[in-house]
Amino acid sequence: MENISIFCADIGSVKRKKFGWASKLANNNFHCGSKIEDFARYIANEINSGVKVTIGFECKRLMSSVLDFI
Repeated sequence: MENISIFCADIGSVKRKKFGWASKLANNNFHCGSKIEDFARYIANEINSGVKVTIGFECKRLMSSVLDFI
């Protein structure tokens, strides 16, 4: 796929500094970090530049709750 940036985040706890993210941008640059503000800024920059964005999240507690419900 062309003109798409891929982002993923491990949602731990922002308050406890347990948040991490990584991305591969449409221009083939890679970025990662632990600040949710940077994650949001990179996503916004890509969208504002006309690049398609996909975002994935890892959240064990949510998945556990969903699986318990099912």
